[in-house]
Amino acid sequence: MAVYKHNYRAYEGTLTPLHTRISVIVRYAFAEAWASKITIGLLTFCLLPCVISLVGIYLANNPIARALVGAQSTRFLSIDAAFFLKFLQSQCWLALVPASWIAPRLVTFDLADNALPILLSHPITRFGYVLGKFIALFATLSVVTWIPALLLFAYQG
Repeated sequence: MAVYKHNYRAYEGTLTPLHTRISVIVRYAFAEAWASKITIGLLTFCLLPCVISLVGIYLANNPIARALVGAQSTRFLSIDAAFFLKFLQSQCWLALVPASWIAPRLVTFDLADNALPILLSHPITRFGYVLGKFIALFATLSVVTWIPALLLFAYQG
């Protein structure tokens, strides 16, 4: 059959649900974000204050460890709302570094390879594309910020 006799026909099958389309974008965004060893190093570096805070909570709640360290002052090892606020503030400031590394990587690979027009020609909206990239960035930064704070709070409890 000659090429000029082929006619364009729209796809008549069933479309996948919207959340499934966005999850594909999220999956590939995670793969792009975690493909670099620098990302893993930055997130490991950002979790160091969590380990230090875990040790601080242990020292504050264990009288034998407090006696070995020689910390008789209760002000030095007080675990209160100010402790968690300082921890969360430090984590949020440290999260700026991986955010500034990961966020541009999520979009620039699509722009550099001219894949963005191809992605948007599929049955996904611009909002779905941005939402998928945002979910990947939010989940990655959650590992650094509020999830360790909740774990510390549970450990203190």
